[in-house]
Formats: sequence, C-alpha cells, structure tokens
Amino acid sequence: MKSKQIQLLWDFRGPASEPTATHFLEHLMQYLKQPNNQDIIHTDSGTRVINESLCSVYINTSIESLEKLKSDLKPHRGVYIDASTGSA
Repeated sequence: MKSKQIQLLWDFRGPASEPTATHFLEHLMQYLKQPNNQDIIHTDSGTRVINESLCSVYINTSIESLEKLKSDLKPHRGVYIDASTGSA
C-alpha cells in the first residue's frame, strides 16, 4: 500500500510575493540536498501564483517525512493529497 501523501505550503504575501517564494524554493531545494535530509521523501515541489499579492511554495511529501519538515521548516499549512487523483 502506498504511503499517504501531504502537500506542505508556505504563503508569501505582498508585491514581492513571487520573487520571495522563488527564493524560498531555492533554499528548500538546498535543504533537501543536505546529507542529513536525504531520507525525506518528496515527489514534487514548486511555486503557485494565486494572485499578484499571494504566491505559495509547496512540497508534496510522505506522511513519514512530515514531522522533520514541520520541525525544521515550519510550513504555514498542509493538505492531504488524494491518492486517486494526485491533487490536494
């Protein structure tokens, strides 16, 4: 049986939300490449522009990786991903 997936999100607001989110995503990718984080399971990540004043960074990860990511990176929110559709 496939492990439950969750999408963790960080929201950035204001006129500089998109470049700030893009910059945060770069740091997220660096974090995932660190040797002590190699066991974090993730399937997708990126940015999502909601409107000109709101942009989100997301990572789709396994429920087993949730506690480490929550502790280290303090996401603003999370949603379960529907296994049948692959969407949050």
